[in-house]
Amino acid sequence: MLPFFRAQEIQKIRRQGPPAVEAYRSARFRRLVSYAARHSPFYRDLYDGIDLASCHLSDLPLTNKGVLMDNFDEAVTDTRLNLPAVMDWVAEPISPGRRFLGEFLLLRSSGTTGRNGYFAYSEKEFKEFTAHALCGPNRKIRGIVKFGGSLLPGRKIKIAAVIADRGAGGQISMARKRGLLPKYFSHLETIDVSEPIQRIVDRLNEYNPRCLIGYPTTIEALAAQQQAGTLNTNVTEIMVFGETLTAASRCTIEKAFTCHVRNSYGAAENFCIGATCEQNKMHVFSELVLLEPVDGKGRSVPAGELSEKVLLTSLEKYVQPIIRYELEDSIILCTEQCACGHPTPVIEITGRTAETFRVQNRNGECVSLNQHALFGQIVDLLGVAKFQIRLEARDRIRVLFVPLSTDCLETLRRHIRENFSGLIARLGLEGSVSVEVVAVENIDREPGGKYRKLVNLVDT
Repeated sequence: MLPFFRAQEIQKIRRQGPPAVEAYRSARFRRLVSYAARHSPFYRDLYDGIDLASCHLSDLPLTNKGVLMDNFDEAVTDTRLNLPAVMDWVAEPISPGRRFLGEFLLLRSSGTTGRNGYFAYSEKEFKEFTAHALCGPNRKIRGIVKFGGSLLPGRKIKIAAVIADRGAGGQISMARKRGLLPKYFSHLETIDVSEPIQRIVDRLNEYNPRCLIGYPTTIEALAAQQQAGTLNTNVTEIMVFGETLTAASRCTIEKAFTCHVRNSYGAAENFCIGATCEQNKMHVFSELVLLEPVDGKGRSVPAGELSEKVLLTSLEKYVQPIIRYELEDSIILCTEQCACGHPTPVIEITGRTAETFRVQNRNGECVSLNQHALFGQIVDLLGVAKFQIRLEARDRIRVLFVPLSTDCLETLRRHIRENFSGLIARLGLEGSVSVEVVAVENIDREPGGKYRKLVNLVDT
């Protein structure tokens, strides 16, 4: 079913009121856990002895990235998926129309938990997420997509996405390349976030998009260019994701572009979790996901209180079930309904602030290095067990890495050095910023157990 028609079905369920929505969610939950237990050896063993026809969500064991990656081949429900093949495929350059086995879309998580995660989607699942995005809380966005595109096919909406074309960011380009964002109402231009800011500005000036998508730190940097007059776009909609959007950043962006900023919440595990409304409140796609705010021991946290983590259950992920999956996000489940009138729950996210490295070029000017651009230089290298990128001074970056084997140590060191040297050259920072690459035996976690991939020792 096309996402537009599916979105209309979801809206119809919402109009029937909370009891209908809860019955819909409950039926989907039962169907999901039953399917997982029947088709996944991992979940069959995990749920052994549990009555899946009557159990509560809280009766099920917790999962996390490490557990699902350790049991990848048994956790997926399609035997054609196996972790070594998936890792090899993801490491290859992305090209239009590529799908794993000609069928699956793959995303890679490169968060702060110390390990990469690999997550598969069928096209049916991807379309379901698209449908929920279309009936999200931002009515203006929905109106543009539904009417502006379908009724005026000769005037396509021009969208520019300044992203890393890997990991969770790659979902945008993959969706467009696979035709999951309808061609008749939109045209998407993707720009690599690791490009020099002036090159990004030049491409945006030439393309002149109506909708701009990217990470908050990237869009804020572009807002400065817009204010300075070097960027001249007629953007009417902005969507950010992947990092926390602070009130100050929102103010800066909206002032520069004179338009509303839409913030979205997602992860590689389930890239469509929520989105903001006109009141700038984050609404959860409650027909698509179940969120449980919990403390550090996995115990439920009451609404209105800050959680240490959140457990995610995706009601649409059948190829690779995500059930009571631990995300390293701190949230508050709000107790009051939003003034916008949208019926879905509202949350506050407090634990996704990204690190941005600010270095100086030869002229003494400040240049921001986005975390996604930095991650992209090392995250795809096979043989790296862990890594940490440290800003030690305005002119010095140190990259620590733990090799899986000493046999590949020198090769990895050379590749990492070449990749970072290329990034520094593209940004015009040669001679002003040095990069040291160091192999280490281990990288310690923080006192709270979290492993940081970016460490800023200058802006503290």
